[in-house]
Amino acid sequence: MSWGRVVLPHASTVVGAWWHALGSGRFFTWWSALVSFIIMGLLVVPDYGGTTLLSYADAAIVSVLGWVLLAIPFLGVARLERRLHSRGARAAIVLAALVAVSAARPLVNQSLSMWLFDEPTIGGWPVRFATNLGITLAVFSFVAVATAQYYEDRQTTQRLAIALARMDATRHRAALYEAGARRAIEHMVGGLRAQRDVLLRGELTFEAVRAYADLVRAASHQLGDMATTSLATEPSTQSVVVASIAPVRKPLLERLSPTPVFCVSLIYVVMCAPFGFAAGGMVLVLAMLAVMLPLDALVGVILRASMRRITGATGGLIFIGVWTLAGMAAVVAGDVLIPGLGILGLVPFIALPAAAIIISATIDAYRSAARAEARATATLARNALALAKRARTVRSPLEAAIGVLHGGVQGRCVIFAARVDESGATPADIARFRTETDAAFDEIIGLRPVPAPGDLEGLLAVWRDVVDVASHFASEVHPMLDDAVTQHHVCDIVNEGLVNAVKHGGARHVQVGLDTTSDGNLRVRVTSPGVLAHAASVGGRGIAALPGAAHLSQRGANVVLEVVLPTADSVKSVTSVGLVDPLGSAHFVAR
Repeated sequence: MSWGRVVLPHASTVVGAWWHALGSGRFFTWWSALVSFIIMGLLVVPDYGGTTLLSYADAAIVSVLGWVLLAIPFLGVARLERRLHSRGARAAIVLAALVAVSAARPLVNQSLSMWLFDEPTIGGWPVRFATNLGITLAVFSFVAVATAQYYEDRQTTQRLAIALARMDATRHRAALYEAGARRAIEHMVGGLRAQRDVLLRGELTFEAVRAYADLVRAASHQLGDMATTSLATEPSTQSVVVASIAPVRKPLLERLSPTPVFCVSLIYVVMCAPFGFAAGGMVLVLAMLAVMLPLDALVGVILRASMRRITGATGGLIFIGVWTLAGMAAVVAGDVLIPGLGILGLVPFIALPAAAIIISATIDAYRSAARAEARATATLARNALALAKRARTVRSPLEAAIGVLHGGVQGRCVIFAARVDESGATPADIARFRTETDAAFDEIIGLRPVPAPGDLEGLLAVWRDVVDVASHFASEVHPMLDDAVTQHHVCDIVNEGLVNAVKHGGARHVQVGLDTTSDGNLRVRVTSPGVLAHAASVGGRGIAALPGAAHLSQRGANVVLEVVLPTADSVKSVTSVGLVDPLGSAHFVAR
């Protein structure tokens, strides 16, 4: 569902994200502690019935001291939450802690108030318990959902950064390899040219020419060994320097932007609903919604119109100013709906802009981490394919030199040896041999890297510098890979699977398998240990862009990407009856 430029998530997505955060092991963080201190320590304070600043100061002292006392046992809960392995156990501990602190807070505040000021607080325990529970659930849940995804994105970005660093090291080795290959070719040609001159100055015999041909063959084999040398090193021994691709830190004012429509108002009403229900029943709660929802929408319209042109710190000041005016409007509305609230009636003046700032800053942190993760993912996938092409390109002079040595030099040696063996070489034969071999040597010296498309083996060789890749190709698959389009699609699929292996678990071992289905289509499967993140379970651009029927799923302890790719023959049979080419379509299926 959408509202203008704002997209509202489906209810099942919200519940799923909340449940994921509840059992993430990071529900209670320093960020959530700070937010709870601001709201529970400074804004939602005990009520004494007074309306003066002094009354608020007394209430704030009690509230802050109560927050400190209740926060101490939460340190143990947060530590226990991180040590538990069961998501269900984590969720149970978190919910039990929230219920316990909501029940204990009114009693703690009452005791502190009597001890410090000899004055009881106003309000029955059931209402205050319900109010505290609503606030803690709303505040902690919102922060936990954002921070859990933030930490996952940061961890994913870190894993991607390590992979990128390894590929950068491979790219550096490719440059060194290219320079080394050039030096080896030049040294080899110089040596062969010098040995040929020695041959032609000495006694020309069949054995002497054949010995020179053996030198040419040995040089060709040396180049062949160099051409098949891998650019990768073992992942466990590779020295890695991780480049910082984390989100850029910005001042708070520059991080503020319009919040999703109704987000602030709904959270605020949820926090205030128990108190409103106790004061005026469901009618008052609905009246609060009737006031806050349009107010939130109006603020959103104003901020989107103004902050579209004004950004940075000035935009942040506008954000705070507009929400402060909204808080003043909420104070007036509260006085109309519930007269005589006293100091509690002033809470929206601070609470509403504070809630908006917290929500906006939290969303910005999540979005920044998500953008960094998306950039790193795209960069890694792009670099892997480019490096596979680069690996073939830097080898092209060696491969071409081998061909010239075989056809242009060894072939001439065979002809020249026959001349020498039959009737002896004439000066014209010697001159021709020198000219033709010089032409071959000059051709080799002039060879330059020729851009070449990447192949599957080259791509796997590049990735072996990042993870331990084991591959198994069924025998019937090899002829299919001779088709350039099929090989290109397979490279894209395997590359996406290897990127996912790094993203979803930082896998060190990955299996790549190619076989065929019962109807003759090509099946590509990439399997790695890891846990499919909640956000990934709803699909992604990389998966959606793949050809064929793509399935990304969790199978036991492994994340599996499986794609069934129609072969050229099946494509022809389908298109011949007027159907759409399956290679041009793609869909994502999450299990």
